[in-house]
Amino acid sequence: MSLYAVAVEGHEPLTAIHLVQSAAVMINRTEREALLDAVASLAANALARQTALVVRGTCVEAKGNATLVTGPGHASVAAPLGQVAIGDLVLIRITLTRQVDGVQLAPTGVLTERGQEINGAAMWQWLRDDAYQEPRADVFCLSLDGRDEPVMARDLDLDRCPEPYAYALAQARPRSMPSLVSDAVMLAGEALLKLSSDFSTFAAQLVADQPWLPQGVAREVMRAISRAKSEGCTNP
Repeated sequence: MSLYAVAVEGHEPLTAIHLVQSAAVMINRTEREALLDAVASLAANALARQTALVVRGTCVEAKGNATLVTGPGHASVAAPLGQVAIGDLVLIRITLTRQVDGVQLAPTGVLTERGQEINGAAMWQWLRDDAYQEPRADVFCLSLDGRDEPVMARDLDLDRCPEPYAYALAQARPRSMPSLVSDAVMLAGEALLKLSSDFSTFAAQLVADQPWLPQGVAREVMRAISRAKSEGCTNP
């Protein structure tokens, strides 16, 4: 990614993002929030090809579980919930279980038995529909500590619920282990809406039913918020 900050006399403050070139230009803007928003947009677009998700939020750990809080004022709301593990930009990777040893691996791409390369949203669809027909297809994965772990499609437990793990975006290959996210909370104004009581199930629904692109994720999040409002789910 490339980000350029320039001063232009008489020009209104502006942030422009070019997703294809993975670049952003900030004109007469230096505030931290605008910088983080630009970086998050670029990172989310780039990581969508690796089936990863970037969110603005805070991840806290308590009693072995992690909760992801997003939305306005996420840091102040998250702090009382537990020990802050990650703040501001959070990278979420969705993992599947390797059957032989139970290790969690995050798929990033597939090379089918016919030599076809598949990435992004199409990869999840292929795993769901065709993995059992082409069990020797290569699935390129990352381990929880960021190491390359290629496996065959037959090695992954596709019937088990995926598990989401949170990383600090600044550490794409972290030295420490990431946090397993069990809950997600989204702030909307003054209401605290519980996005999902089981974030693993939420992740599984995304993998099964939604294109793994920022637009698809955003639509699903909005649906979840609407359901929560209609059910009267407020501050727990």
